[in-house]
Amino acid sequence: MRLASANSSKAYNHTASQNKASNEVAYKQWIESHTPEEIYTANNARKLLKKKVPGCVYPSLQDARIPKRPVQAHLFFGADRQASGDFRGLKPTEAVSLSAKEWASLSPSERKVRTDLLFLTKETNII
Repeated sequence: MRLASANSSKAYNHTASQNKASNEVAYKQWIESHTPEEIYTANNARKLLKKKVPGCVYPSLQDARIPKRPVQAHLFFGADRQASGDFRGLKPTEAVSLSAKEWASLSPSERKVRTDLLFLTKETNII
C-alpha cells in the first residue's frame, strides 16, 4: 500500500514541478509583454488596493527590469559605519543610535559628499 502511494506521490510531484516551471515561463512572458512603467504603475495600484480593501491580498508583480531605489544618504552612512567594525560588540539598537548621532554631527560639507554620490545613483536608478 505504501509503495503505491509512494509511486503516485512521485508522479504528482513530477507533474507539480512541470506545472510550476511552465507557470513561471508564462508569468515571465506576461510580465515582459508590458513596459516597466506599466508594471510600476500596476504595483502602485495594488498597494492602494491593499490599503483600501481590508483583508485582500494583492501581491506585487515581480519585474527585474524595474531598478531598485537607491539607499538614502544617512542609511548609506550607517551601513558604512557598521562595515568599518567600530560598532563590533554593541547591540544593534545602540549601534544605530550612535550612527545617527554621528550623522547629525557631520558638517554640511561632509554630508554633501555622501548626498552627491547618492544623487548620481538616483539619476540612473529611478523610473
